[in-house]
Formats: sequence, C-alpha cells, structure tokens
Amino acid sequence: SLMTLVEILDTTDTTLVGGSHRLFENNSPFNFEGFMEFGMVDDMPSLSYYPGSCKRANWTIPGFPGCVRCELTTNVFLAKTQDVLEIGGWSNELKIAEHRDFFMRLKAKDKKVAFCKEFFVLNGHTDEGIDLLGLGKEFIGRMSHKSEHFRDKRWNRFDQMKRRFHNLWNIQNCILVGEKQLPDWVQNRIDAERSSLRKALQNLSSDEVS
Repeated sequence: SLMTLVEILDTTDTTLVGGSHRLFENNSPFNFEGFMEFGMVDDMPSLSYYPGSCKRANWTIPGFPGCVRCELTTNVFLAKTQDVLEIGGWSNELKIAEHRDFFMRLKAKDKKVAFCKEFFVLNGHTDEGIDLLGLGKEFIGRMSHKSEHFRDKRWNRFDQMKRRFHNLWNIQNCILVGEKQLPDWVQNRIDAERSSLRKALQNLSSDEVS
C-alpha cells in the first residue's frame, strides 16, 4: 500500500521508494526496475541497464519483505524532498531520458532506492490523441501515436535528447542487458554474501562437534 512507502521513508535511510506500472489494457506488469553499471563495452564508455535485476538480487529491506534495494524504478515513486533537491531535481536540459538521468544522479550521490513489488499504478493511453486545447480533430490526428508525423517528431526529439544525455554523462552508448543477467558488482556481492554464510555455517557445525 501507499503507507508502506511512507513508512520506509520515515523509518530507514532510503531516499526513494518506487513501484511499477501495469498496462491498463490487460493489467500486465512493465518490468522496468533494475540496477545500472558504468563500464567499457567494445572499447566504448557505456551505461548498462539490467531490467528485473533488483528482484533477482532480492536484497530485502529489513521489516518490509515485499520491498528490495534497487537503483532505478518507474516514475511511480515517493521520495524525500530534501534529498531530491540536493541532487538538483529533474533536469532542465533533458525533456526525454530525464528519468534515467534523475536516478543516475541519485546513484552518484549514494542515495538509496527501494522497489516495492506489490505497489503499482495502471498506465493507459489512447492512440487517438486527446484534444485538451480545442485545436480540432485534424491537429489531434496529426499528433496521435498512429500518425507518421508524430512518430517522426518524437524520434527526432529522442535522438537529440539521447545525444545530450550521453554528453552529460560522458558515455557513448546505453545498453539494455538481458533480464537473466546481473551487473558484475551485484553478482560479486551476492557471491561474497553466500561465501560468508557458508563459512558461518561451517564454523557453527565445528563448534557443535567439539
């Protein structure tokens, strides 16, 4: 529930607690949450994004079994206002890709993010467009998702913002990694935790034998 997000913000050092959205048409979840990683890929400075990785890593927030540590969620979230102001809020330079930039700045400032699996909103839109300004059906038709004019304008805008985003973060590429993979730093931490647990169990067994 919404109060779970509030409680996490009030009782832990978490800066932002996010959820997911589901498609209004069929209630299917959109798996957006994940970890990010900077590194060299094919000799190019790159940002890799691992959708679904937070649920796989399963670093549960103590006292909140349905919520896990994460780095990127959808725009469905609650956050501590002061922490958001500290990182500069939403970018004034980016009109597309501003969401990823926002979460990257949280990561750069070591702000903690959580993802609650059961919290979601329904996300729906129309391909026909909505006339909020009374501009008429002809204009709205040109700006609907089905319109080639709309698609061309949107993709041109996206390419422009993508180049600006890359320049801001000094990268040459953004890579979407398969859902079954984890960033190296996450996998290394999981391996270390498992190794530590095995040693603790071995020591416990040795103490019981002696």
